[in-house]
Amino acid sequence: MRPLELTVEGFRSYRSRVTFDWRDRRLVGIVGPIGAGKSSILDAVAFALYGKTPGIGSATKSLIHQLCDEAHVALTFEVGDEVWKAVRAPKRKGQSGHQLM
Repeated sequence: MRPLELTVEGFRSYRSRVTFDWRDRRLVGIVGPIGAGKSSILDAVAFALYGKTPGIGSATKSLIHQLCDEAHVALTFEVGDEVWKAVRAPKRKGQSGHQLM
């Protein structure tokens, strides 16, 4: 599995929409000061794929940014010659959504 693009909004430390595009990269390093959101990127990848994160488990409402009512995580990735997109949208109230395309 090779991640191509990750979009997060309202997820952990990312209140606004942010897109990480790794399409033309062979090697990626996630660096920055404490609190910059490095772990949130890795959690977003795990959450998009599995619906939970190693640290939080299935308590997905705690992944939503404290000032937001819902989050959105979309991961486009490649497996062999196929490109897939996993989308998850947890909400504080109501039905959360997920989709694999």
